[in-house]
Amino acid sequence: MSAGGFSLNVASVGGVVTGAHVLRGIHVGNANAAVRYLLLWDQVGAAATGETSPLYQFTIPAAGQFVIDDGFFGPSGLAFTSGIAWGVSTVRGTKDALATAADHDVALAFV
Repeated sequence: MSAGGFSLNVASVGGVVTGAHVLRGIHVGNANAAVRYLLLWDQVGAAATGETSPLYQFTIPAAGQFVIDDGFFGPSGLAFTSGIAWGVSTVRGTKDALATAADHDVALAFV
């Protein structure tokens, strides 16, 4: 496992942090007037359009943000064995291609 890091993805709708990591915190912003969803997968590559069955999914409020920290994850965090793949979607449970990158900022804190 790496020493840890912080992945800041400004104006983006998807990405991946490769390798085994423990997710410790998330901050997501949504400037769009509609609800969006943050989807997380445990896999090597970025989530493709149409990919389903995320490991976790979180609702991003319309024109809002959320922060998740160790109060949610607990002291041991959330383990990913292959990589932390993530995507912002307009559809719950499925990565779509409709979310506008300029509307979303995603920050992941991991070790």
